[in-house]
Amino acid sequence: MDKCWIHQDHIAGKPDIVKGLEEFLQFAYSRRPSNSDIFCPCVKCQNRRSFTRDIVKEHCSRHGFMSSYTNWIYHGEPYATRNDSQMEETIEDNDVSAMDSGPRDDMVRMVHDGIGITGTDSSMKNMEGDEIDDDAAQLLQMLEDASSDFRPGCQRYTKLSVVVRLLQLKVIYGMSNESFNGWLEFLRDLFPEAKFPESYYEANKITSNLGFTCKSWDVCPKDCMLFKDEHEKLDKCEICNTSRYLEKGKKIPAKRMRYFPLRPRLQKLYLCSETASLMKWHTEGRTDDGRLRHPADCDAWNDFDKRHPHFSSDARNVRIGLATDGFNPFHNMSLAHSTWPVVLIPYNLPPWLCMKQSFFILSTIVDGPRSPGDRIDVYLQPLIEELKLLWVDGVQTYDSDNKEMFILRAAILWTISDFPGYGMLYG
Repeated sequence: MDKCWIHQDHIAGKPDIVKGLEEFLQFAYSRRPSNSDIFCPCVKCQNRRSFTRDIVKEHCSRHGFMSSYTNWIYHGEPYATRNDSQMEETIEDNDVSAMDSGPRDDMVRMVHDGIGITGTDSSMKNMEGDEIDDDAAQLLQMLEDASSDFRPGCQRYTKLSVVVRLLQLKVIYGMSNESFNGWLEFLRDLFPEAKFPESYYEANKITSNLGFTCKSWDVCPKDCMLFKDEHEKLDKCEICNTSRYLEKGKKIPAKRMRYFPLRPRLQKLYLCSETASLMKWHTEGRTDDGRLRHPADCDAWNDFDKRHPHFSSDARNVRIGLATDGFNPFHNMSLAHSTWPVVLIPYNLPPWLCMKQSFFILSTIVDGPRSPGDRIDVYLQPLIEELKLLWVDGVQTYDSDNKEMFILRAAILWTISDFPGYGMLYG
């Protein structure tokens, strides 16, 4: 099917887009009832919400179709990486009713990419007895949940995909932990044959096992220091002597910061078979004709490579931009509040991907209600420590494209901010 219309500039009523959108809807409903809901691939919904055919058509006509959504896996199309024999096996293994109910999430592949297993079979399945430690047992259980049906007769969802979808809905609709626990309790009563996790804590372990974790530390209420490492057990700030807690006798921190480790995120880009080859695009896929299409074409990039030839000798080393700014998350201009996220952008990727939200790396969140000012460097300490390690020693990483281990290094090329933020970053 011709999908060139997806990449065209969106103009409502453009003949190519109208025709392509109609072909997409015909394909999406070719194996499902005409009155059923499907995921909406418009720029606004991004396959996160389901609507009827007419509403999906209206959304895509008004907002535009996602330019990155060329493999329609949410609407019945198999993964592009599968060959014909695999597709035939999939059709033979699933009955007609399962095909009518929609595509099945490839959760096994997600687990493989998350932990760096290549191929369709894991050698860990052959382990027996004492060879299996706790981590391996958790992995095997995750692989089993990723391939087993959610409940007897339901072949569209697996045990793992249901939990992942529930966690996704919790984030999208801002559910509290208590309400999420209530839903889990209701679902356990509704489907007693399906093994739902006991709580949000149990469900959240899934993402932790895949390497996506968040670290939190208490912060001095006046932004003087972090209570971490050798200062972790202090009750007062060493600089201003302010208590770290809101009330005496109750160890409720007055202020906290959250940090998402950078190394696992960079390693995942090479563990994932979809992105490992794209991380070398700036060297292997870029056309060097003197035109400025990508940061790799600019003088600053080239000057950095000349100054650090050891770093630039391996195209897999990651060039990063750091962006930060404060915003009011409550959409209320009468309420003074400023939360500061610190976001990293990996520029190894091609230009049509490196600035996509899905590839932004959230590094640090500085809670409000006020701006940290020039003391933002206190909150950047964990990131700076990790960047030093990635610059000097690097980290062992598996490249799923070349099928080999290598030392991954990373460097900050520049920062992105307005002038007040620029002044804060530079003290």
